[in-house]
Parts: sequence; C-alpha cells; structure tokens
Amino acid sequence: MVEAVGHPNAGVLVDTFHASLEEPSVEAAIGEAGGRLLHVRIADSNRRAPGWGELDFQRALKALERIGYRSWLSAEVIPSPTLEAAMAQVARWAYEALGAPPA
Repeated sequence: MVEAVGHPNAGVLVDTFHASLEEPSVEAAIGEAGGRLLHVRIADSNRRAPGWGELDFQRALKALERIGYRSWLSAEVIPSPTLEAAMAQVARWAYEALGAPPA
C-alpha cells in the first residue's frame, strides 16, 4: 500500500505489542518494513512498559540497527501500576537500551 500511495510521508508503523501478537517475530516485522518504516511504538507483551513483560527488545533494537532506522520511537503503555511509574520505567528502559538520558 505504501508503494501504491507513492508519497514520502506514507510509511509503516511497527507497534511492538501488536507485532508480538500478530507477526512471526517483531524482528521479522521490522525487517519486512525496511526503509518504509517511519515510526516505532513500543510496549511490552502485556502492554506495559518495556521490561515489564516478555518481549526481547534487544533483538528488536538490533533489527532496527540492521535497517538503519533513525526516526521516531514512542511508547504507548498502560498506566500501571501508575502513570508515573510506567513513564519512569520507559525512561529507564530508554536510557539503558539506547543510551539516552531520562527526561
């Protein structure tokens, strides 16, 4: 569909939560999207913050490196046990996984 639209602003979003349920692997979904990937939304296998479920985010990050992904990464997680705790976990994960300081 992206090719049919033929516009540089049309692309693919990979949501790690949905990809873990619907695809053979999150890494395969990232690889298949390739250069059409414009946005990655992270959530663990239970829709909680990364590290609070079963997803192997290191494999997903390696897949992003392989395709040269350098664009948006956002989190859509349930606010559990609280919104503040979930967002703090996302920030900790980002710092540990990506080397970005927590905001």
